Amino acid sequence: MHHSHPARPATAKPASTATRLGGLLCGAALYALVSLPAQAALVTMTGGGNLTDVDASVGGTFSLGDAFTFSFTYDDASPDNLPANTGFGNYNANPLTALSATIGGYAVSWAPGVSTINIAVDNIFDVIVGPGGFSGAAVAGLTPQFANIALFDGDGAGGVLGTDALPSAPFTDIGSFAARSNFRLRFGPDFNVNEITGRITFLGSPASVPEPTTAALLGVALLGGFSMRRRER
Repeated sequence: MHHSHPARPATAKPASTATRLGGLLCGAALYALVSLPAQAALVTMTGGGNLTDVDASVGGTFSLGDAFTFSFTYDDASPDNLPANTGFGNYNANPLTALSATIGGYAVSWAPGVSTINIAVDNIFDVIVGPGGFSGAAVAGLTPQFANIALFDGDGAGGVLGTDALPSAPFTDIGSFAARSNFRLRFGPDFNVNEITGRITFLGSPASVPEPTTAALLGVALLGGFSMRRRER
């Protein structure tokens, strides 16, 4: 007669030295990662619009209505030159690391150099770049020397900017800012001449409009779905 023997309970094999060491190393790495202080980040803002003012001296290259786009990057850990003033931040230790713009068929870029960001809580986020450091073709014999991107508070009460600290994330809603928010590019060393100015109409990427074919196909699909539901009834 065959007697069955009760199954022996399985015993877990002890973890190998290598496995235990690997676990300890992973735990130590995770602890070190969590314990690290917050690191500075590079923040990139983009936007664009259309030119609203073109000085006659540069009118051979630019025209009213020309579309423009811009992009700039700054270090959000840049120091505030006026830390005691909580209503106005003055970041004048060259916080920008890059800037570029395209106006119509004209392209300009800027290498890190002289730059400032001013933030007045109840008024403006103001990016000032230059003089100098630009790469772009000369216009009317003058090279690009200065750029300015000004985003004006939409409610005039500080409700948009909220603080004079450098934003840790890019602005993406131009609707929060006043219509006079603008982009300027100046050629040559003289102030208020040889300039182009444009109204900023979007931040981030411009709103996309479906192509006619795409919109038509979407309409056909919706109509087909509606017809099927009617037949099922």
